[in-house]
Amino acid sequence: MSYGPTNQLLNSLPRGELAHLRPLLKPILLVPNAVLQRAGEESDRVIFPCGGMISSLATMRDGNSVEIGGVGHQGAVGLASVLGPLSHPFELVSTIGGPAMCVSGSELRGVIQGTPVLRYYLRAFTVAVLALVGQRAACIAWHSVEARCAAKLLAARDCTGSDVLPLTQEVIAHLLGVRRPGITTVARALQCAGLITQARGRITIMDPYGLEQVACECIQTRREIYSHLPWRVARPRRGGADAARQHSIVR
Repeated sequence: MSYGPTNQLLNSLPRGELAHLRPLLKPILLVPNAVLQRAGEESDRVIFPCGGMISSLATMRDGNSVEIGGVGHQGAVGLASVLGPLSHPFELVSTIGGPAMCVSGSELRGVIQGTPVLRYYLRAFTVAVLALVGQRAACIAWHSVEARCAAKLLAARDCTGSDVLPLTQEVIAHLLGVRRPGITTVARALQCAGLITQARGRITIMDPYGLEQVACECIQTRREIYSHLPWRVARPRRGGADAARQHSIVR
């Protein structure tokens, strides 16, 4: 199953605001497992994935790391650069490759005052990301590797809109911050239960509902947080003025 490459945030903008933003958007291709930005580097780029998934990784001094957030076609990464060129505290990696749209933070700052719905959407998504980071910290502390692995696969499915995930056990172990043998054991158990199948460099979700029964509560929390994003609750009308009235909070 595939929903097609698109970005929900951009696709839900009023036609007039999207017309202001479109000339600034540049199409890029996210290369699988490519480092988009290293921790501590200054960033002036906002990326709207249209497919694939971008992960934010917290890395320790010994080189070990864990994913603290993953964004797909539901939103954007690099939103802090709208405030100005800032150093990013985490490493950004395109865990799953795919198409995306990119705009510089400085250019986005130039149009954001005249695009109130876009401004509201970016603020709302930033709040959602912060909520998910907090949830991820609790998840790492309290949930089993099996439950976290199942939730990660479902989150990747939500990010990409596809049941076929170009993920290896090594990448999943890296994202979860656990050893590879532990993921091998979990993946084998999930496959024996008929929930997934594995091929070289690829995991296919065969039974999403069954996988949800194994996953920790965090996948539902993630979906609930995303379901309250303004473009998910009520899609705006295509006219800019009408949409701005619907979201009067931005004024």
